[in-house]
Amino acid sequence: MDDVHGDLQSYYEEEARQRLRPSLSGPRLGLREDFVELLLKEGRRSVVDYGSGPGLDGPGFEDHGIAYVGLDVAHGNAKLAVESGLTVLHGSIAAPPIRPESFDAGWSMSTLMHIPEAEVPGVVARMAPIVSVLANRDVYTYLYTRKSRRSASATPR
Repeated sequence: MDDVHGDLQSYYEEEARQRLRPSLSGPRLGLREDFVELLLKEGRRSVVDYGSGPGLDGPGFEDHGIAYVGLDVAHGNAKLAVESGLTVLHGSIAAPPIRPESFDAGWSMSTLMHIPEAEVPGVVARMAPIVSVLANRDVYTYLYTRKSRRSASATPR
């Protein structure tokens, strides 16, 4: 995982430096809106975005009154988020620098596909404690890895 982490960090630092991240489009927007609707229905008021990049999903949550914090491997993405008035913390999903049960929900798109398949369950297990015990089932619904075409899950705590 260390080699993968280093390569990803270098790639995304360069992408942030050059401001190459495209705007969001396609099915992802619909999935986010469905998730926002679920969060509002269930009274959830905060979300952590694992692998957030510069926080492009942030306004889609904040515009509905859901507090948003991103987590990204590239420090440059955290700096870009600040320019947009968003909070993105620099850190790894494999060792999130966030206290347990700090958020009502978790969101992640196109992030786990970067993790070697054999390591996904362990990474998800380290991501899960950040989210309220009551929300764990929703986190796994939206943690998707394109490579394996299945949702990741872990045993609820």
